[in-house]
Amino acid sequence: MGKGILYLFRSFHGIIHEWYISKKKLMKFVFGISSFNKKLYFILGTPSHTNLGDSAIALAEYSFLIKCEVNPKRIKEITTDEYKNYKNIIKLFIKKKDILILHGGGNMGDQWLSEELLRRDILKTFEYNKCIIFPQTIYYSNS
Repeated sequence: MGKGILYLFRSFHGIIHEWYISKKKLMKFVFGISSFNKKLYFILGTPSHTNLGDSAIALAEYSFLIKCEVNPKRIKEITTDEYKNYKNIIKLFIKKKDILILHGGGNMGDQWLSEELLRRDILKTFEYNKCIIFPQTIYYSNS
């Protein structure tokens, strides 16, 4: 006998639930980066992985901006995953007057190529924005 009507309802419910969750995440993200015509400081490429050192660097970058008297409400963080997933939406919200800050650490070069390519993409996509790259360790293999 077939899977039955109950199975179809549960499957449909699962699809609707996943769609709802993804749209809820998207709306939360969009409201988080909205500015209402104020200059914003976007820290881009922060980690969404579990490396504690990278997370500590992101926290230090945020703290540094506050010490430089940037209003915390104008600091917006966009993780690597958010940038990759929502790039087209981010392009609608980042204005030329906004300042982009690229996450520091040790990921320039070819050891962490995906992070290097992300940085290049940000610089190319937002070529008219002022951009600060926090200190980096640069590593190129013998290739």
